[in-house]
Amino acid sequence: MRILVPVDGSTPSRSVLQFVSDRAKQMPVMPVVQLLTVEPPVPSSGIGTMMELEAVRSAFAAEGERVLESLLPIAGGIPLYRAVVYGRPGEEIANASDTFCADLIAMGTHGRRGVSRLFIGSTSHSVLALVERPLLFIKGTQYPEPTENLHITLAVDGSKFGSAAAKFIVRSRDFFGPCPTVDVVSVLPDMERWLTNHSVGFESIVVKTRDRWNEEADALWKEAVAVPLEILSRAGINARGVKYFGKPAQTIAEHARKTGGIVVIGSHGRGNFLQAVLGSTASKLCAVVDQPLLIVRMPSGALDPKAENDDLPMTPETDWDTCAEPSEPSAASHHGETPNQH
Repeated sequence: MRILVPVDGSTPSRSVLQFVSDRAKQMPVMPVVQLLTVEPPVPSSGIGTMMELEAVRSAFAAEGERVLESLLPIAGGIPLYRAVVYGRPGEEIANASDTFCADLIAMGTHGRRGVSRLFIGSTSHSVLALVERPLLFIKGTQYPEPTENLHITLAVDGSKFGSAAAKFIVRSRDFFGPCPTVDVVSVLPDMERWLTNHSVGFESIVVKTRDRWNEEADALWKEAVAVPLEILSRAGINARGVKYFGKPAQTIAEHARKTGGIVVIGSHGRGNFLQAVLGSTASKLCAVVDQPLLIVRMPSGALDPKAENDDLPMTPETDWDTCAEPSEPSAASHHGETPNQH
């Protein structure tokens, strides 16, 4: 497994590296972990002499190395590769994830509440808009205690993105532990509350409506969780379906707070705005969830609506011949890539 960890030396960066390190130590095969820090682009003009320009470049490179060095003790001895690049953070992270053929991009966020973009931050927002690879976000210092097996809240809505997320869990099972447990959660509209508020004078109609809605809701829930449960069960993963009524994002977040672990959700392809990129539920989850949130991004053309679920890709297809080995610089913009084997 290849994990790209963009870092900037902040507390969230330290938290995400700690979490990745904890998971790596539980895996039977050590993942390839690439630390990446992005320094500002070095201007090609407006800085006097060539000597002064080289001094600026050296200063930026030294700052990047300082950030990486400061994080090495947190890794706890797992092998790390390090790279410093220059440019716009979102674009450089997206480029690095493609060059590195990352199976997962793990990022820390600053943990503010409210608007989704404020929660994930401008860099994370940019990465979301530019990449079509699974992304793991950890808010501040909120991450599970080290444990062999993670508990997973898999949020589904009956779309094939939920099935793709289930397949990612299967494909990346070692990351979650040898025996993870999964709650496949689907949240339905709270029709009961609406009917109660509009029942005066229409009691007989409300009773019939309630009975019919309960039947339809049960059928919708079974349809939403059936395929993900089958995918997980076939892989020998302990999974159960969980049904709620209410607001999807808030209900999923509350379930995750009670059960701990990590939240996983599938999402569609690219877009310029967060809701267009993720869909409304995933977008709102970014703002309200406290646990690590893993968004399984799928390429816009990867899911054929006419395809059977068995044909769903687990992740975008990778041409391994084009992947850069982390021990070799993949572009001139890299200051260097070196393994840490403390």
